[in-house]
Amino acid sequence: MRKLWWVTPFLVVLALWLAYQYWLPSLMTFLDCKTDLTGSGTFGDSYGALNTLFAGLAFAGIIISIVLQSQELRETREELRGQKEQLERQAFENAFFQMLRLHNEIANSFKYRTPNPPQNLFEGKDCFAALRRDVKAFVADVNNGASVEDRYAKFYFLHAHSNLGHFFRNLYQIVKYVDRSDVKDKKFYTNIVRAQLSSDELYLLFYNALSSLGRERFFPLIVKFQFLEQLPYTKDIQHGDAIKFGKYAFGENPDWLQFLDQVPNAAA
Repeated sequence: MRKLWWVTPFLVVLALWLAYQYWLPSLMTFLDCKTDLTGSGTFGDSYGALNTLFAGLAFAGIIISIVLQSQELRETREELRGQKEQLERQAFENAFFQMLRLHNEIANSFKYRTPNPPQNLFEGKDCFAALRRDVKAFVADVNNGASVEDRYAKFYFLHAHSNLGHFFRNLYQIVKYVDRSDVKDKKFYTNIVRAQLSSDELYLLFYNALSSLGRERFFPLIVKFQFLEQLPYTKDIQHGDAIKFGKYAFGENPDWLQFLDQVPNAAA
């Protein structure tokens, strides 16, 4: 029905003209046009209504032309807006995937030497499994600090700050870039970032965000985008430490949600 809206002005003009024609005979009877020449002249002049009809149709055509032009301009603006959004999205994705490629290069060039004898050297993705083992042992030792956060920070500065710092700083920049962008589905892109991380990397991310190294800036983004959802449940992580993130950070991971529910003061 909307496609036929332009017929309406013509129908209105035609209806007015027909109404006038039905009204005209009554007027002629009133004037007694059959015997009065003056009335006959009036009857002849009444056909000037045709001029009114055509003038009305012309006016309706002008209105239709204006409306059609307005619609065309609106469609043009929408098309340009769509093209702008597409170009902005392409620019965002180009930068996003370049940053992601750089992050993978950083991970692949990673080198880590274990602090304890025989001080084995690991490279690439193998470093994270070795780091996880060493971090697990270090944070479990109460002699290394008053809290888990302090123990991790101590390990970081003693044994892994050069490579691990570069790794997490770049990871943070990627997530921050997505968060501050204008793209609609930010979670889609952060899920891509999260998919690049192994279980060992997520484990290290947990402690890095919990410590003073990431607590202020990275921690809120990890919670916001549910980065810990894919972290496999492990008894290495204590209740009190997991609770600090709250349930939302773990998404729909049933093991973590059940684990958090066992704590009376677990965050909702």
